[in-house]
Amino acid sequence: MSKFKRLWQNPRRIIKALIVLAIAFSGIQGINLWAGAGQVIDAETGKPLAGVFVMAMWHGNPIAIESRTVCYHFAITQTGHDGSYNLPVLSWNPSVLINRERYKEFYFAGYENFTNDDFTGAVIRMRRITGTVEQRLKSLMPPRYELCTTEAERRDKLVPLYQAQLDEATLLARTPTEKLLLTRLQGRRLAAEIGDDAYTATLMKTGRP
Repeated sequence: MSKFKRLWQNPRRIIKALIVLAIAFSGIQGINLWAGAGQVIDAETGKPLAGVFVMAMWHGNPIAIESRTVCYHFAITQTGHDGSYNLPVLSWNPSVLINRERYKEFYFAGYENFTNDDFTGAVIRMRRITGTVEQRLKSLMPPRYELCTTEAERRDKLVPLYQAQLDEATLLARTPTEKLLLTRLQGRRLAAEIGDDAYTATLMKTGRP
């Protein structure tokens, strides 16, 4: 009993014990919630979709500044011939973060997300795109992934994705508004390949991407 009292009378030991418990719990929780494997299928035919881009972003909030969101990891892969994919099972990083979560997105030319077949999201169903061409092109615009990547990572990880999106947009764009959106996608792809500084210099010199 005296040893127990001495332990809990020492604030440093209490803090260390709480940190160890928090890390252990978050690791177990992450493995349970963030299964790394899944499959993407056509919502209408049920057939697997090969070559789908699968993007995952890990977010969290620093304990000291809970209102600030930090993206501390990004991963991208493509589905195989059977529509399957694997992402790293990553639940925490060395930083002290709370409210950790992983957000997944999927891209396949001519398709959009439809629904999941189960709670875990292990089976993703995608359907042929609905809506207008302008809506489709705008859905490709938000620069979500740049917030999670360095310039070197963008060149390695994002250029293939941006090129696939650009190829689709090139086939779709017809009106002046659609072609303006296409130009923005061209600029984003080029910036990912050559870096922000070089891209800015190109714009200043030529006035276009």
